Amino acid sequence: MEIPPVEKLKEEGNISKLNENILEGDSEIREKSLKALSELLDKGIYDASSLNPLEEVLRDESKEIREKAAELIYKLAQNDVYHESSLKPLISLLDESEPQIRGVVAKALRGLAERGVYDKKSIEKLNINLKDEDGSVRWNTMRTLEVLAENGVCKSSTLEELYPILTGSDERTKNIALHTIQNMANEGITDEKSVEKVGDLLSGSSSEVKRNAAKTIETLVKKNVDVSPAIGKLNRLLREIDEKNSEAAASALKSAFENGYYKRRTIKILSKMLLDYDRKRQIQMAKHLLDFADRGFVDEAALDPLNQLLDSDDEEINKVVIKIMTSMAMNGVKEYEILEILNKELAAENDMTKKISAKSIKKLASTGIHSYGSIEPLLDLLDEDQDEVREKAMEALEFIAIENGYDESFLQKVLPALEDSNKFVKISAVSTVKHLSEQGASVEGSVNYINELLQSDDENLIERTLLTLSVLVEQGIYDENTIRFLRELSDSPRYSIQTKAQNLIEIIEKGS
Repeated sequence: MEIPPVEKLKEEGNISKLNENILEGDSEIREKSLKALSELLDKGIYDASSLNPLEEVLRDESKEIREKAAELIYKLAQNDVYHESSLKPLISLLDESEPQIRGVVAKALRGLAERGVYDKKSIEKLNINLKDEDGSVRWNTMRTLEVLAENGVCKSSTLEELYPILTGSDERTKNIALHTIQNMANEGITDEKSVEKVGDLLSGSSSEVKRNAAKTIETLVKKNVDVSPAIGKLNRLLREIDEKNSEAAASALKSAFENGYYKRRTIKILSKMLLDYDRKRQIQMAKHLLDFADRGFVDEAALDPLNQLLDSDDEEINKVVIKIMTSMAMNGVKEYEILEILNKELAAENDMTKKISAKSIKKLASTGIHSYGSIEPLLDLLDEDQDEVREKAMEALEFIAIENGYDESFLQKVLPALEDSNKFVKISAVSTVKHLSEQGASVEGSVNYINELLQSDDENLIERTLLTLSVLVEQGIYDENTIRFLRELSDSPRYSIQTKAQNLIEIIEKGS
């Protein structure tokens, strides 16, 4: 049996001859050759030489041939074979009466746009096709407009055509429309009507649509669009069990708050939710609240539920709650009431809570927020077994000392820390002696401890001790052992230790 010419050309992979058939053959041969090229392309056999004949037959009288040619241009583009010369004949086909052709043409234009080849002239015709009754035409048109907008190619006229899609029943096209609105907003094409239309999708839609609607609201607010009408709906989305939706709502609300669209109800909702859900939910809400607190948006209404949550003895929850309270205090919300809560948490049963509380007290002290009520519980922590707990406690005590927040008994209680087994505790303790001395406290009793530290094997500890000694020597606080150890250090291989020791010896000798 004789093999038909087109089938034989396909078997041979003769793309060149198939291209000739497309240009010169009759309608039947052109259609068969297009089908053969498509089948070869599916097997990975193709050539850029096919583009010219395909562009030519986009004007063919046969609708089947026009459709197949557009489909092949799309498939070639997917294999990175494309040229801008395809744009003009494709765009002209967007006026076709045949919906199936317009759908494939829109897809071909998308394939080119995905590779950075596009013409803004296509947008108005694509806008018209968004109204088409054919679902395939609408879908492919939507996808093409989405990709064009991603490339910054968009017109404000598209927005009005997208709004009816947002009120339709097809959840897939709603998501594409939302992505397109986001991309257009990124190019500065927005209007306040978008807030209303997108906001309506924050409830009564699928989870994915609600999530994308929240993300779109966030994009709009970042482009200075007034999103205040959507905040109430975002608050409701915030309470959803779906974690991704809740996260999207929280993120949009943070952006809204930062741009001046603030409603206290959001904070009240988050605060209430801290106590209404299971552990995972509590942690999630607490983390949202922490983000708001860091931005200065959490007020005193949150303090009571936060304090109640500390009763859980859950280390992870306590950690986030204490961070929220610290951020609130640093933003001027009930700072001394929060400090008292932190002081109580220093006596918690778990080490993590003790450590994070001491760290927070240090942070507050660094901004001038401190009280005598912190000193005793911090000093008690210096007897704890865990190194990190003692470290954070001593660091907090050091910062309280910097802020002059101590009494006469403070030094005597800190001195034993100079003999701690942990070098970081000793470093903070010796620095505390320096701060106390600078502020006029009597530190004569520290000399023996200082001498011991000068004999340490840790060079960083020696460095810090020498810095403290530079203040003590000026006040005449040293003895013969101090001088002896300084002379030994003046031969240290570490240059910074050597020079500090030599300078101190010179100061002592000049004062003798």
